[in-house]
Parts: sequence; C-alpha cells; structure tokens
Amino acid sequence: MSHPLEILEFGPARPVRERIFMRTATHFPPGPDTLILCDIENLAGAANPTAPDIRAIAAQLHRTFGHRRYQEVVACDIGNAPKVWFNWTHEVRYLTGRGPDGADLELVGVLLHEGVEQRFRLVIIGSGDHIFAEPAMRLAAAGVQVVAAVGRGYCSARLRRAVTDVVHLPLWTGPAGQLTARSRPSQKGLRSSRFSTFMAPDSGSGSVRNSTDLGVL
Repeated sequence: MSHPLEILEFGPARPVRERIFMRTATHFPPGPDTLILCDIENLAGAANPTAPDIRAIAAQLHRTFGHRRYQEVVACDIGNAPKVWFNWTHEVRYLTGRGPDGADLELVGVLLHEGVEQRFRLVIIGSGDHIFAEPAMRLAAAGVQVVAAVGRGYCSARLRRAVTDVVHLPLWTGPAGQLTARSRPSQKGLRSSRFSTFMAPDSGSGSVRNSTDLGVL
C-alpha cells in the first residue's frame, strides 16, 4: 500500500488542487490602472486649507475620476496632516513633507522611484506646480498618459506643455470663504471630444486641453 504522502504528492489529488486554484484565481478583481497624486495645498490654493476645503477636494476628485480603478496618494505639509487624515473621505496613502516644497518632493519621489510607468496606464497629478513637469515628461516618454488636475491653485506653463491634458476641477468658494464642490457644475468650456469616456458622467470639469489624446483609455 502506498504511503498517503505519495498519493498527495503524485496521485490524482495534485491536479485537483491545481484545477481548484485556477478556477478561483479568476475571481480576484483587476488591480488599479490609474494613479492619482494630490498636493493638498496646491489644489486648495492655500497654505493652510480648512477641513471643509479638504472634504471638498476629496469629493470632487472622486466625482471626477471615481469611475476608474485608481490608487490615490495624498501629500501635505506636516502641519496640515491631522486635518487631512481626519477629513479625507476615503482610504488613501498619506505622505507628509516640511517646507514650501515638502509635499511636492514626496510626490515626485513616488513618480521617480516606485516604478509608476510599469504599473499604471494613467497618472493624474493633482497639482499645477512646475516641479512635476520633468517627471511628467519621463512618464509620457514611457507611454503613460499624464493629466494635470488643477483646483484653486495655478498651473505652470511648463507643466501644461509636459502633460497630455489639463483638467480644471470645479472647486468654488462658498459664502464662508471655504471651498465647495458643485454637485452639477456648468459644462461651459468643456471641449466636445472622446474625453467624456475618461471622466465620470456629470463630473463637471471646467475645461480640458488635448482631450482627444485620452480616447485610447
């Protein structure tokens, strides 16, 4: 009589286990194909954003890009970290920096040192700072689509030239001087193109540049 271990290793049990594994492996959801990087202070247009500002930014980003499978990285100055952590509306990866460019440098480090071009088809940079221009050009040269999502902050001319597209998030200043995300903002300025397949329906981006380039996604 054969030893039970011999049956387990060489008998019919092995192909059965393999068939079961191959059948269940197909049930795992696909991984994210989009990376969203958020520079909170730049999106808010303020060095010290309020809690409602942060909630409005989180809501508008999700309203605009939430139809995609995305991974999100949020960076801010260490002094704003508690407000960001307690007011961001969904699970993200948090990074903190010190000084005027601290948060920017943390996000640039992600773009340069974490194999982004091998893991994602689309990168959305939630900032208009010129420091992201060179990483954006590198990603574009590797075949990655790169979009700059601009809030209340500025968007540098160098970054505009480096990215595939620029999306203006409809963040508006409310009566109390705080940012709000309009539920159904005006579509005025949105160019007619296939970019609607990239953005969520009724996301309400204010304007788009070079939008036909993203029709392949």
